[in-house]
Amino acid sequence: MTGTGAVRRVAAAVASGALIASMLMAATTAQAAQPRVVNACANPAAIDIASGLELQTSLRQARDGDILCLTQDITIQPIGLDVPVLLNASVTIDGAGHAIRPSASGEGLYFDLSGDSADSLVLANIEFPGGVLRNNNSAVRLLGSQNRTDTLTVSNVTYFNLRTIGSAAGVMGFGTALHADLMGTVDIEGLYVSNTLAQAFAPVVIAANTIALRQSSFHFNRVLHNMANTEALSACPRQLALSPFTGPRAGAASLEAGTSITITDSIFWNNTADCGGALYLTQLATAADTNTRASITDSSIAYNAALVRGGGGIYA
Repeated sequence: MTGTGAVRRVAAAVASGALIASMLMAATTAQAAQPRVVNACANPAAIDIASGLELQTSLRQARDGDILCLTQDITIQPIGLDVPVLLNASVTIDGAGHAIRPSASGEGLYFDLSGDSADSLVLANIEFPGGVLRNNNSAVRLLGSQNRTDTLTVSNVTYFNLRTIGSAAGVMGFGTALHADLMGTVDIEGLYVSNTLAQAFAPVVIAANTIALRQSSFHFNRVLHNMANTEALSACPRQLALSPFTGPRAGAASLEAGTSITITDSIFWNNTADCGGALYLTQLATAADTNTRASITDSSIAYNAALVRGGGGIYA
């Protein structure tokens, strides 16, 4: 099944299961509005970072309020696949326009915020340019706490030409660009994801109580198709974590929320997957008895394709 996400204004709310979508999309939107400018490096207390090793060392030693400022492009220091940096503090990483590249062994940044305190991470003014990520790695991956009190803020971050390859048996690539799980709040403004090639799941995968996405763009992203995983399905699943479904879903972003998903002034063009060519919206399994509201306002969703199970623009 192939579909194309229409760009239109819908006045009424549309219910799908327990997910209520109120979609207000401006037909004339052609370019996302400019996001706010964050300049944490202007703080005299900012810590200069000139290498991947310095970044990882500073993160391990981080205290609340630390600002880590890149002074040049860096490459992630290999520490072993699937080994997180424990982060028990609220930290800002300001790239100042510089790039962070995956390690030669295919590792990205992996944070574990699952401690008892409510921690936060701010990512600002960073580029994640071309690179290969292996197994279950993402360019940026966060694991929050079970009580969902942690916060992720993203401002002016770009991902492009990233690839996920060589997934081991039984291992699925969650979020080639960004994977944030068990989060309380995820607030994104100025996220640009282009020309990523993912396996199994969207370039961006987020599970949080509340998700806000503003002034962001997703173009020419593709999730690899695997007919063996999808042909027997009668429909796309509702929850990511509980479903045995391993087929490609969401060419741009898979968003799973407990309370609300808000998308404003954003563009989703020419993205491809099996379920939800651009967006796959669903509710957290823990929110099964409540309504999760998704609103899409002044955004352009067009020329996306769902190759197998529908939702050319949005699956909800």
